[in-house]
Amino acid sequence: MNMIVKRLSLNIGGEEFIIGPVVLPHQGIDIILGMNWMTREQRDLDIGSGTVRIRSSTSGKIIRVHMPNQKHIEPIVNTAELTEIKKIPVVCDFPDVFSEELPGLPPDRDVEFSIELVPETTPISRRPYRMAPDELKELKTQLQGQLDKGFIRPSSLFTVKNKYPLPHIDILFDQLAGARVFSKIDLRFGYYQIKIRKEDIPKTA
Repeated sequence: MNMIVKRLSLNIGGEEFIIGPVVLPHQGIDIILGMNWMTREQRDLDIGSGTVRIRSSTSGKIIRVHMPNQKHIEPIVNTAELTEIKKIPVVCDFPDVFSEELPGLPPDRDVEFSIELVPETTPISRRPYRMAPDELKELKTQLQGQLDKGFIRPSSLFTVKNKYPLPHIDILFDQLAGARVFSKIDLRFGYYQIKIRKEDIPKTA
């Protein structure tokens, strides 16, 4: 387990600095002074000359430290092994609780979830939220997955379809992102492919 050393005295160029480093199980490196220390102590990093200028908070002395050559720079790699969730004891004891995929709807129980509506509430009809093409694609994938698992279901054939307003023009343009080939509706022949009921003919333009 990593440890934190409080108020460790660090000597740089004859000046004392108090730091609170974290002890890591890594060999070959004495200490790493990262960006947190550089920002807090307001150190100046000069990439061009390869030096770090440190101003002592007690004496005001400026210390210049030269950076090591590329040959002396060692990469820091996190070699810690991640514990898989399947290896955790409590997960092994209750595999049905920590299942990666839900098998289906929960069984019937004494307690059920209910939704109460305000009296005389009418169905909500509003525009869908604006989504990017990738978000819309993911939404369709999620909905199809929910349908396949039985979590949601389409409306009954005997249900009156809800009325939805036309989508926003910006949403339509977003859905055209990346498209290269465009077509238009054939208003002459496409309009008459489906026969209109006799009583509805006067309603047409």
